[in-house]
Amino acid sequence: MADAGNKKEYIRSIFEEACARRELLVLVTKYLKFKSNFVHLNGDVVHARTTTGGEDALKILDVRDLGLRFHHPFKPDFLEASTMMLGLGFHEGFKTITFALPATIYANDGRKAPRIKLENAHASFNLRGRWLIRANVIDLSYSGARLALTESLPRNELRVNDRIMVSIYLPDGDSINNGAIIRHMENKDFGIEFNPELPDSLRHFLSTFALINQEKQRELMAERELIAGRIEQSAEAAMADAKKREKTDECGILFVTRDDGLNSALNEALGEDRKFYRIVPIDADLLIALSQKPQLVILHASNSSTAERRLLKSLAEIIPWEIPTLLLGTDIENEVLFEIKQECNVVASALWTPRNTLFLQRLVLGILRRYYGSGESPMAPA
Repeated sequence: MADAGNKKEYIRSIFEEACARRELLVLVTKYLKFKSNFVHLNGDVVHARTTTGGEDALKILDVRDLGLRFHHPFKPDFLEASTMMLGLGFHEGFKTITFALPATIYANDGRKAPRIKLENAHASFNLRGRWLIRANVIDLSYSGARLALTESLPRNELRVNDRIMVSIYLPDGDSINNGAIIRHMENKDFGIEFNPELPDSLRHFLSTFALINQEKQRELMAERELIAGRIEQSAEAAMADAKKREKTDECGILFVTRDDGLNSALNEALGEDRKFYRIVPIDADLLIALSQKPQLVILHASNSSTAERRLLKSLAEIIPWEIPTLLLGTDIENEVLFEIKQECNVVASALWTPRNTLFLQRLVLGILRRYYGSGESPMAPA
């Protein structure tokens, strides 16, 4: 990534403008990402909108280090930064998530304008006022687009530097109608530059659309890498790695609980793609189960009694550090669950209700990616 600026006032100006425009912001933690928006800059403290469930999630995930991904408010580029989570705040009567103004920001896309890969988008344009020609949209940015003709034209009918009036119809029903200049051609594919430039409202829409699209591509790539793995060793080492992965997949997720109903619910939620098995919270049974090298251990905290906390701590101390452990709470307050998480020194904690199924699935996926895959966090559900 290219360094986009280390001067504090330059960085401050970017964050001030992003807050003024309420730009889309992606908050990146170890195990999950959250969609948010810039809200306000107060000194060196940045306020962002709290997301649905994000307030509790950031608390129980014990977030200190926070990654930021957003669109440059002054030019066509994506920016990234690392910062420190400060906690919850208030602005104009609403709760916010606060973090420190970063000391350094980076550009994570070297293009003149980030490109959006599109499916099922099409365009039409008028060639020298004579007839309407149809094309498919290959990709799009707010400076131009790459199109593919759906019909054959007479030789030299379409030329570089031709001016056209183009309409681009996006899958969600929005459309772009603007003048353009053909900048390059290759067979039926050709690139156009918008001329005049798109209005600010469309540029903002496309920059937001591009950032969301980029996050989807990151998640897709992470999922592929988690499944396939990156095999860079020799053929012999690759075979050994494949056997190790096969064994890991076979061992799956270990759930430690007394609750038969909860076990059934989690088996349904998490056991579709991986082996899922359960033991009761007994030291000897846990030791036997750990010999099978599970990918993940989930400890169930069913109440906040002193005896329950002691039991969970003793179980957590048995689990080797290389096996990630998630604390799952029922009938317990967030604050108490967070305290138990600290006592047990596990990687994350979460409250269970059936409506939190998708959140738990994403959290488990995020932990597995972090420990066994590419490390890219999945997006928390809205």
